[in-house]
Amino acid sequence: METLAGPARTTAVTLRDGWIVELRRADVNDEGAVLELLRSLSVHSRAMRFATSAVHLPSAARAAVEHPGVIAFAPDRRCVGHTWYVRTTERRAEVAVVVADRYQRRGLGTILLRQLAEIAASCGIDVLEAYVLFENVRMTDLLRDCGIPLRRAMTAADSDSSSISRRRAPA
Repeated sequence: METLAGPARTTAVTLRDGWIVELRRADVNDEGAVLELLRSLSVHSRAMRFATSAVHLPSAARAAVEHPGVIAFAPDRRCVGHTWYVRTTERRAEVAVVVADRYQRRGLGTILLRQLAEIAASCGIDVLEAYVLFENVRMTDLLRDCGIPLRRAMTAADSDSSSISRRRAPA
């Protein structure tokens, strides 16, 4: 699969079940599409993504598109996936992934996260991290599928979180 790490372009990808989606780098003009994606999520998916179902979705969409990311569109032009990272240090970033309920378990999250990892690597980021609820099995499976080692980290603020890192192999 070609990478989106270079200049902005759209590429079509085939999911495990044969469905085709278009990927491209996300930008601030995608705020409305990301907001509609977030609004379309089931209460369960929203709780797994945000660790609560009580989140101000317009603010979440605005914050998401302010950072480097990859966005996926179905043939009908609806946004069905988005992943982005927030740089936490010069060489580390925290990632987030959201996939529309009906597109989960089709390989879209894996494709999005791998494309995001390529973009992050091209920007000098060596470690990607995510904080995931322990019960969010789909997300931990996704991270594992992408070769990201899982490490349980208990915090005082939220004892149900995991820290996940992706380290590039030394050249």
